[in-house]
Amino acid sequence: MKQEHTIQAHVCNFLRLKGCMVIDADVMAGLVYLPINHPSRFAFVNAHKQMGYTKGQPDLIVLTPDGRTLLVEMKAGKQRKQSKEQKYFEEWCNKHGFKYSVWRSLEDCFYEFNNNAMEANYDRYQS
Repeated sequence: MKQEHTIQAHVCNFLRLKGCMVIDADVMAGLVYLPINHPSRFAFVNAHKQMGYTKGQPDLIVLTPDGRTLLVEMKAGKQRKQSKEQKYFEEWCNKHGFKYSVWRSLEDCFYEFNNNAMEANYDRYQS
């Protein structure tokens, strides 16, 4: 099974080839470079919280050439389940008409992109 960051890199490359703007929103990914007991870990987390990091926010923000937005949580490897905060974030997005997806593979990305499943509930915003 491929590691999540490897799959995410392939997903980003595919989406960019399709003309999408992809924003990596997983600011806490940098923690993997700090050992568990490293004194800078606490400072790293606090600094990002002060800058607006929201616990549970998705890994990717995808802006499509036709004006749609998709929020993507990548789940692969050992951690294939969403945290409580990630589930809450997903519920909030769905309640307010944002398109949110959990992808566990590059194939999930292909399927959603190629089957027009990236559309959100945009009708309410049309004039």
